[in-house]
Amino acid sequence: MKESKKDKKPLPWWRRILLGLIVLAIALIGVTMLAGYFFKRQLGSEITKISKAGEPIRFSDLEVSQLPNNSSEDAVGYYVDAMMSLSPERIANFSNANAFYRQNILSLTLEQFPSDMREQLSQSISNFQPALMRFDKGATLPLYNFNLGIKQGRDVCIKRLGHIQVSTYLLSLRTLNLFLEGKEDVAAQSIINMLKFARVFETYPIMFLQPHRGLLIGLACEDIYLLLERGKISEEILAKLQQMVSESIHENDLERMFFAERAYQIEVGRNLFSQDIVSKLLASDIPDIPERINLPTTSRGRLKLRYLARQFFQDMSKLIKSSRKPWPAPFEVIEGDASQPPSQKARLLTNAGFSVNIVAEILAAVRNTATAIAIKRYYLSEGKLPDRLENLLGKYIDIIPVDPFTGKSLIYHQKEESFIIYSAGPNRKDDGGMILLTSDGKKPLDRGFRLHTKKQ
Repeated sequence: MKESKKDKKPLPWWRRILLGLIVLAIALIGVTMLAGYFFKRQLGSEITKISKAGEPIRFSDLEVSQLPNNSSEDAVGYYVDAMMSLSPERIANFSNANAFYRQNILSLTLEQFPSDMREQLSQSISNFQPALMRFDKGATLPLYNFNLGIKQGRDVCIKRLGHIQVSTYLLSLRTLNLFLEGKEDVAAQSIINMLKFARVFETYPIMFLQPHRGLLIGLACEDIYLLLERGKISEEILAKLQQMVSESIHENDLERMFFAERAYQIEVGRNLFSQDIVSKLLASDIPDIPERINLPTTSRGRLKLRYLARQFFQDMSKLIKSSRKPWPAPFEVIEGDASQPPSQKARLLTNAGFSVNIVAEILAAVRNTATAIAIKRYYLSEGKLPDRLENLLGKYIDIIPVDPFTGKSLIYHQKEESFIIYSAGPNRKDDGGMILLTSDGKKPLDRGFRLHTKKQ
């Protein structure tokens, strides 16, 4: 006889638990596979949207220009040879000497400087004269797609940045030395050549490189301030210097930085995308950069990474849109909702905030410097300071310079024998021209220059 339903024994508890676990595991695997497929397709969709919009998806799309077939020379070889002849181990010595000279150059004469330091600097400049000559030769040539080592990995890139940093300090030291020797026009040309060297950052302007770019341009602007304060420079050189410093940063540099950062992440995360996306949109010969994104081996880890990558592209789209708006709009997306706890903000927005501030600092320094040169030119021509910046329009500047931190005009005040031009700085409020370091060594609240006028 068949066993009745009443006589059927229930499964033991351990079998029921085991069966439940098996069902749960199958469900989890199914959900993970489905979510993985979903995020992968969303990633593909994000890349496809970028491609359809005509926006850069590779570093090659960001190249400033292509090398003409009929050109036999460009600055790359000269810059590489000059940089590689300078050891990054000299950075501390060059940096300390640079700081000492900068601090005392306006108050001490050539004879008052410590003789041992002067001799050491002169000897260093003499020893590295071949490298300086290569930098100067490179400044006279176009620069095409300088390789910073980004595609070879972070370690290679950091090493090359060390060579760039020591080169920056050496170029600035030469300028200060020329200024002390009374060769102001030659010192101005040295600054121009130093600003030309900043072109090495143009092909790969990712966020990681902005502090190094800021150091180079910032030191050049400080050197210009010293020349304006006590140097005797010809009108021709002043006009050339003004043009060069104005061209050291472009209006779309913030957008290009975000484009480059996104292209970098696309290249690094190629194997996060499906093969058809890769073959259609990404170059097959791009080397992996494993230290930027370490791909996990588990399905759960890959799922999380794909989710974060999707979030990255969505946040980056917001940043790129904001970068096309007038300053200070780019800060708004980064700051977001003030009520949102910092722990809940995306890491990209936090990192981008730091980089946007650096770009704004560079832009403020460049605009302050170019405007200060224009005011100096006006003074030399008219014999007096302009009452307001509008007096410079037409002959000395094309538009009133805008403070990137406020979106308003740079702040200008003048007295009979001095003037101040400054930006409100990162706190985005006018602190009355507080442009000097505080007593505890912190950065000034405002950013700018105070110059005394002495008719040449």
